[in-house]
Amino acid sequence: MGSHSRLRGLAIWSSLLLCACATQQSSTSAASRRGTDRVRAEIEQAAVRFSEAFNRGDIPALGAMYDADGVVLAPNAPPMQGRQNIEALWAGARQQGFRRLDLVVNSVETIDGHAIELGSYTLVIQPPGQAETTDRGKYMVIWRRQPDGSWKLYRDMFNTSMPPR
Repeated sequence: MGSHSRLRGLAIWSSLLLCACATQQSSTSAASRRGTDRVRAEIEQAAVRFSEAFNRGDIPALGAMYDADGVVLAPNAPPMQGRQNIEALWAGARQQGFRRLDLVVNSVETIDGHAIELGSYTLVIQPPGQAETTDRGKYMVIWRRQPDGSWKLYRDMFNTSMPPR
């Protein structure tokens, strides 16, 4: 076999190998997208459950959505770690007049048993004896996959997008 034939054979072999790798990567990417889409749907459902529990003032239901090692980083407050402290934070918010919460999931990415959610919120606040106000802001939640396959809030941070008054 001449050197041209060997080179042609090598070129064909290389092309086949590249095509096989591209096909494998494409199917892996498609499987990854399906997995991410499934996780996003689960996180979106959890965000709806979170808003519903908050809006009806069901503090134990909110607390149950957090991982046992969960942490909430709320503005103008120290970090709240653990379900008992997180429930106290949300109970205090309700007492201060936080009435209605609407969450919008903007993106979800998955990384090694965690999901990172970025979103926006609208919060209606009416402290006792005061006029109703609306806050709009953004949040980031890191969800942790539980041994039973469910997702729990592991890290939760939010802040307003409204200018100071």
